[in-house]
Amino acid sequence: MRLLGNIVWFVFAGLWLFIGYAFAALLCFIFMITIRFGVAHCVSRSYGVWPFGRAVVPRDNHILQKCEPTWNAFLSDVRAFLGEDELARTDAGDIGELSDREREVLELGRQGMSNEQIAERL
Repeated sequence: MRLLGNIVWFVFAGLWLFIGYAFAALLCFIFMITIRFGVAHCVSRSYGVWPFGRAVVPRDNHILQKCEPTWNAFLSDVRAFLGEDELARTDAGDIGELSDREREVLELGRQGMSNEQIAERL
C-alpha cells in the first residue's frame, strides 16, 4: 500500500516538490550564510519525493516514546537482548530496598545537585 501511495504521490506532487527543493537549495548555496539551509533542503527533498513509510526522528538526545513507529521494534530488541521471559517489572516508587546512604544520594540528586556537588557534600 505504501508503494502505491508513494507512486501516486510522486506523479502528482513528489516530482514538483523535488524540483522545488533542488531550486531552493541552489538559491541557498549562493550566499555563505544560507549554505546550511541549502544542505537542509537537499536532505529533505527525498522525503518530499517518497514520503510514505518514513519516520523523521531527531538524532541527538532523543528519548523514544510509545507513540512512535519504531517503539515496537525497540521493545522487541530489548526483549530479545534480555531473553524471551517477560521483562522484570519494578515499581518506580519503591525505594524500600535502598540503604540510608543511597537514599541520601537520591535525595541530593532530586534537589538538582550535580555528581561533583553530591561528592563534595558526602
